Amino acid sequence: MSPLELVGDFDRIAEELRSARPVASPGLRERVAGIAGAEPAGPRWSLSWPSRRLVLGLAAAALLASLVAAGLTREPSKPRSSPRMPNCARCLRGHILSSSGSGPKVV
Repeated sequence: MSPLELVGDFDRIAEELRSARPVASPGLRERVAGIAGAEPAGPRWSLSWPSRRLVLGLAAAALLASLVAAGLTREPSKPRSSPRMPNCARCLRGHILSSSGSGPKVV
């Protein structure tokens, strides 16, 4: 059973609704015509793309700021007084060979 059959006499009800269509009053028609004929108001705000110069300037400023931040947060480099020595030379540092040749002597 379709929903239309539940209504009963569908054709008679549809014909009544079609014949009793609402009609707009003359005052309403005038208001609608006035609104339709008026110039549309501009947007409240508009989004426009920034110029290329502004974008490039902001990118350069961001790059400079990141370099400055990296320079400020990095540990200062420690100057080396002497080049790195291999392990065997490091072992001999602070030792003097004895004249007898018996081996290193701690000073």
